[in-house]
Order: sequence, then C-alpha cells, then structure tokens
Amino acid sequence: MFNLNADEALNRLSEPKGPHEVASDKYSPFVEKLLELLVVEGSVVGCNKSLTALVDINATWAAEELIPNSIRASQGIFFTGDKIAEKIARSLSVDISKCSSFFDPSCGAGNLLLAIAKSYPLKGNVLDTLKVWGLKFGGCDLNESFVLATKLRLIALAFQRHGLYRVPKDELEGYLNLFKMFEVGDYLESNLGSDFDCIVANPPFGHIVVPEGLEWSSGRTQQAGVFIAKILDIAKTCQKLTAVLPDVLRSGTRYEKWRRRIENQTSILSLDVHGRFSKSVDVDVFILSLMRDFKADNPLISEKWQPAKTKLSSKCVKLSTFFEVRVGPVVPHRLLGAGVSAPYLTAHNSPAFSVVAKLPKINFNGTLYAPPFVVVRRTSSPSDKFRLVPSLVKGNKLVAVENHLLILKPRDGSLEKCLLLMEELRTQKINDWVNAVSRCRHLTTKTLADIDIVRDRYDQCSL
Repeated sequence: MFNLNADEALNRLSEPKGPHEVASDKYSPFVEKLLELLVVEGSVVGCNKSLTALVDINATWAAEELIPNSIRASQGIFFTGDKIAEKIARSLSVDISKCSSFFDPSCGAGNLLLAIAKSYPLKGNVLDTLKVWGLKFGGCDLNESFVLATKLRLIALAFQRHGLYRVPKDELEGYLNLFKMFEVGDYLESNLGSDFDCIVANPPFGHIVVPEGLEWSSGRTQQAGVFIAKILDIAKTCQKLTAVLPDVLRSGTRYEKWRRRIENQTSILSLDVHGRFSKSVDVDVFILSLMRDFKADNPLISEKWQPAKTKLSSKCVKLSTFFEVRVGPVVPHRLLGAGVSAPYLTAHNSPAFSVVAKLPKINFNGTLYAPPFVVVRRTSSPSDKFRLVPSLVKGNKLVAVENHLLILKPRDGSLEKCLLLMEELRTQKINDWVNAVSRCRHLTTKTLADIDIVRDRYDQCSL
C-alpha cells in the first residue's frame, strides 16, 4: 500500500499529554499521505489516479497499523468497515436523496460519512457541492488527525465525483474552511448534532465509569450505551439515528433498563443483527435505526430487540422449569485456603460432552453442589460449532464449581434429565436459538434459563 512511519512523525512533535494526543499524532502520517495524494503545486495538468487512490484508501488499516492496540482499545477506536458503512448508507438512501443533513458524533476518519457522500446529490460545480456538503455533513472526534482526515476525504470524493484532478495547494484551505460543522472534542460534553436530520454513529465500544445522574446503570458501563442516550437526550423531534452497537446492549441482562429507556424515547425503525464487527475486532454487533418521537411509555416490546424465536415444539417449556441455573461460586484468585475440602471443577477439567472424571481438591467455604448436574462453559462465540459445551457431573460428593462455568441442576435430582439435557444442548436448533438471543461471548444465566426444551421428554423421566 504505502509506508507509514508513525514513530518518525511522533518524534517531530512535542511530548503528548494523553492517549488522545498519542492516537492523533500516531495517525498523522496517514493524514500526510492524504495530503500528498490530494494536493498539487500550481495548476493541475493532465489526468492522474491520485483521487481514486485517496477515496479508496483503507483508513481502518492505517489506524490498526499506526496506533498501538492498547491505545485503540482504551479509546474504543474501531473504524467502521466498508461492509457495515455501505449497509448503513443503503438504509438511508431516501434521506440521502432528499439531501438530509448527517452528523457523526465519533466520526473517526469519516468512513460512515464518506459512504453516505458517495451517493449524495451534487451541485453544478465542485465549489457549490462542497459549500452544500459543508453545511450538510458534520462530526466530532477527540482526535484532531481523524477530523482532518474526514474533511480531506470528503473534499477528494467531491473532486473525484465531478471528474476533476488533484486540488491546487492554494485552494485547499478554503475548501477545508467550508466544513464548519466538525469539531475536535468530547461529544459527551457537548450539545453537537442536535439540529441535524440524521445521526450516524459507530460509538466507542469500551467501558467508562457511569456519569453522575445516569439512571440505567452503575459502576462501569458500555460507553456506546452512554453515547446513544446522550444523542437521544438532545435530539430534535423526528431526528433519525442509525448506529452500529455491541450486541451486549441488545441482549445483555444488565442493559435491560437501557433498552426500556430507548423504547420510551423513540420509535424503533429497524434492528439488524449483523454479526462480527470485523476480522480484527472480535465483537458481535447490531445495527439499530431509531426515530426520536418523545412519546413516553411507548408500547414497544422485547421482540424488537431479539428476532422472533420459534419454539422447538408446541409443548416446549423453558429450561428453568426443570433445572436451576447458577453461576459457579468459586472465584480462583479469591481462594484463601479456608473451608472444607471438596473436589474442584473448572473449565479445564470438565470434558466437552462427557462425564467428569477424577477431580483435584481445594478448600472452599462457599456453596457446594451435589451431583448429578450439568455444567456449561460461560464463554463461547457465535462462530463456534457449539454455543453450549456441556459436561456431566456424577457421584456422591459435594463439588466446588469455578465461576467460569454455569451450573444446570435438575430440580428433582434426576440423572436421566441431565442425560437428556446433554443430548439436547448439542442440537443445531439450540445453537440457532442462543445465537438469536445473544451473540455476546459471555453467556448469562437468563439466556440458559429461557432456552426452550421439549417438555414431554423430561416429564417421562423418573428419579
């Protein structure tokens, strides 16, 4: 592609004061490359392919190459890939054709806005087009290099779509000054974007300490959820919001209050369970489209958040009808060596789809579980062949169970029910059900408790 030496550029700059300055400085070689492709000294002569290369340039690849993973992870810097950006742009085709205005509160290098601008109406000449785009497009980001990259890419796209060549150097500043709706700063501390027709967002996926006055969460929470709540709090009536969000906001038990809050502020226009964010980012996401309507107690129901789930049989019941679902109580790093001696079951010594063999012992003063019961690993991926990987625990000794396992204990102590459950959990229908409900890597007790199982089979079991 091209050589990017972030360290060399960083050495030319003053010592950064924090992670955002580091990210911005590390990304500066990419901006320099954009300028090299976009700008020409003097008059423009002949045809070249620089603008096409600039428009098609991989801003995401550059971020991953230039900015250390630790910085990207701490700030939630995950640029929107082309597939998601194009999907969002297609969903907004009517708004684009009407020349609606678009704002991105965490714009990065502008992937979402660029996807929209690729089909945005043009004016008679490039200057008039850029004057309109400067009023119709806006964004915000903490990193100065990102915001500048967004502006440069929009200018390049406008020139390319008008069939022009590179931009004369003495004209560039004037074009950049047309984009007055972009800011460098923290969106959460601003009131930016409230007057735009549409918000498009790929907010940071990291966790932050809950801001003061937040009623739907406590402690540390998803920053993406805070972004969406902020957008809706300052939105004008009928403003549309389309956002790519981590799946935990759609399916996580902890974020139920967040979902109810969204329902009470908006009409949910669509929800698309997209899947994995990208090859390099192992987070499943969904694309949510809303309209701010200020209707309190909007009678939307949970099916809006989860695709309709078909029972496996007309006589199915929830798994919790026959099994208690618990999290293993042993937290390994908190063991103090006190308590009674008991066999210790972990994710490492519980064989998949098999019976647990001889176990080591620990001293534990918490809850022990009497066999028979089934355990399921708490962590799995939608890409795994089996979302639920169970093991069967038999015997007559109380067992200490690690917290990386979920315990499924038959309410009547039936071993036969455990055997039936082991068989049922490996079916494709159960796999599909779990993936429809939650694509988070960590399974919850509620997800397992709500699984549909065939009642007749378990009713026929004897002790």
